[in-house]
Amino acid sequence: QQKDAGEPGPRTELDFWRMRLQKITSITEQLRTKERKQVYNLLQSVAKVNQDVGVQSRQSVFKTLRRWKEVDIGITESFNEAKDNVKYLTSLEKFIEPL
Repeated sequence: QQKDAGEPGPRTELDFWRMRLQKITSITEQLRTKERKQVYNLLQSVAKVNQDVGVQSRQSVFKTLRRWKEVDIGITESFNEAKDNVKYLTSLEKFIEPL
């Protein structure tokens, strides 16, 4: 049992990473939906069209796809970080309890 409930410690750290993993997992699941894939595929299709779409519109779509990919990479990295930290801290949990 912690000395002071407001005092940060190993248990607080483990709880933080568990909550973060839960939130990022929820975001990841939302990004895997059929609707999200349809929007992404539509943007890719628009980017491939040569005649029907203006140059500025295509550039806007390319920027959107690039940003989408950056956000996707960031979410994946955050997910992996949280998963690794939870795994590591959980392995130490039996030692955290007495603290």
